[in-house]
Amino acid sequence: MEEKFEELRREFRALGDEPPKDVSVLEECLSVAQMMRLSTEELCNKWTSYALENKKSGAPETSVDVSLLRQHLLSLSDRKQREQQNTDLVQPMDIASEDSPFMTTDDFFNLQNYGVPDIPISMAKKKNETDTSRGNLVGGTSAKIHRGLAVIHEEAVVPTQILKSRLEGHGEEHQYMFDEIPDMLENTRERVRRCESAFYRHLKARNLLMEDTRAGPEAFCQASPDPILAVGRIRVELERGSNTDGVQTRSRINAKSTLLESDEGNVVKLDLDQVSSGVALAPGMVVAVEGVNADGRKISVSALHDDTYQLGIGPSKEQPNDLMETIEGSGLVKTVVATGPFTTTESVAFKPLDDLLAQVRITKPAVVVLIGPFIAEAKLPALDKVKAKILPEELFTEVFLPKVRACLESLTDDGVSAKCFLVPHLDDSFSDFVVPQPPLDLSNAGDLGHTMAMDNIELLTNPSFITVGAGRGVNIGLTSLSILEDLSAECMILGPVEDRISALCTALVKQRSFYPLYPPSANVPIDTHGLHRLEFPAEQDLDIMVVPSRLKNFAKKVHRNVVCVNPGSICKYDRSGTYAEILVDPSSSSDRVRRVSVVHV
Repeated sequence: MEEKFEELRREFRALGDEPPKDVSVLEECLSVAQMMRLSTEELCNKWTSYALENKKSGAPETSVDVSLLRQHLLSLSDRKQREQQNTDLVQPMDIASEDSPFMTTDDFFNLQNYGVPDIPISMAKKKNETDTSRGNLVGGTSAKIHRGLAVIHEEAVVPTQILKSRLEGHGEEHQYMFDEIPDMLENTRERVRRCESAFYRHLKARNLLMEDTRAGPEAFCQASPDPILAVGRIRVELERGSNTDGVQTRSRINAKSTLLESDEGNVVKLDLDQVSSGVALAPGMVVAVEGVNADGRKISVSALHDDTYQLGIGPSKEQPNDLMETIEGSGLVKTVVATGPFTTTESVAFKPLDDLLAQVRITKPAVVVLIGPFIAEAKLPALDKVKAKILPEELFTEVFLPKVRACLESLTDDGVSAKCFLVPHLDDSFSDFVVPQPPLDLSNAGDLGHTMAMDNIELLTNPSFITVGAGRGVNIGLTSLSILEDLSAECMILGPVEDRISALCTALVKQRSFYPLYPPSANVPIDTHGLHRLEFPAEQDLDIMVVPSRLKNFAKKVHRNVVCVNPGSICKYDRSGTYAEILVDPSSSSDRVRRVSVVHV
């Protein structure tokens, strides 16, 4: 029992929480884990999610906390069972079974679209309304539509025009409602295709492969005692009877349920028992495995390579690198990074923003990065309370931006030429609900949105990259996606690691992507045509990666000396939060990131 207690304590510490001191609380935690069939890691993740939703912090302190968690999990379980009663799920097929024929991923997708995630939409109109710029839904009866999901009732609603979002000035249109399955398959496999030959050349050049190692499509399906190298993306096998009522669901990834899919759609099972190199794996990640495929159905993996960073694989260099912004400068450069919300739960007066800008006037940074949400949909009831007859984008342009501009002008008066970058968030009430996300659209803010002086304010895409300093400079990657939380919920870690957060950040760097997870979370509406925009630019080394999360704030140096920063939120409910101050030296050849501090407002 003491071993279980110690394992539970380790998991709480990995999430940045001090474990419960009372042994009885630990006993009740283990009891809940056993009842809900959860591992200690899963239990700690469930507690973190519950605590965030209920404005709690740290690990459970009393038996009452554990009891509330138990009731919460039981309620979720009951709700899930009710939702699944009328859901027809595809029957799982064990591709390693002797009785089943070998199947490609295309065969899986033809079986009731297995593996295709729900694709949310940004905006929809009432029945028979027309909007030629966004799309047009017409149909027989009712379509209950709201931001994020469309639930169709009775007669079918026929799309007459695909909803599109245009990355302004970047020459690409993103479809985020009606992606066709063949396109989705091709887009997700394109990165595997790029990595395959690069992995082989890299490992061969470093004498890491045996002379008789075979590679190519036959490695997935041809039985042989010879060593093979297979490159593909990670998938998860279906699990039989995982629910108490016998409903079939997709299992969480583990060493026994991991599949590898080639760029041609061939799928093979992986035996990862011999892998113990401290690797974080999640569905969608591109890896290369060495091993033996003795029966043509399962690869016994002897080595796993997940580091695509060293391959320099990214969007083609011929493509215009329109997500990169450059700030000229020399010497030490101070950067401030803050994440929303910038309003409290009861007010849209931007009090947290005022507190932050007061700090900016004191510290005088050359670069200010503000990451949304700026005015989240959850704040719209606050507008109703004050009976404000104003659109959210008008509030943004008439109140938020003038505050920022006034701060930048005061810095200019003090001799500091500062620039501010704004990164949108999926929760913003006037942003496009699609990933990759275009810059904030201020076209509905009237004349003010077009004529407002924006000399020192730049609207960025999500994700974006900025370079501070001339020449090589310091490269900073920015996003507002909650990838750490999504990745933590879906990944498994093989072998010992320093801590879980560092392992997750290392996985992002190795995959050269801000969102390597696929299928994505239900809250992340990825357009597969823009998957390349989630990757780091080709042959572009990253120095700092900003990954906002509701998890505990941190600054960690991980793989390839990339510094990962979670600045925390500038406002936590009605309390002041934190932001990050980063001091960089663009002229340095080695130590470019001098200091990172997470500061309380």
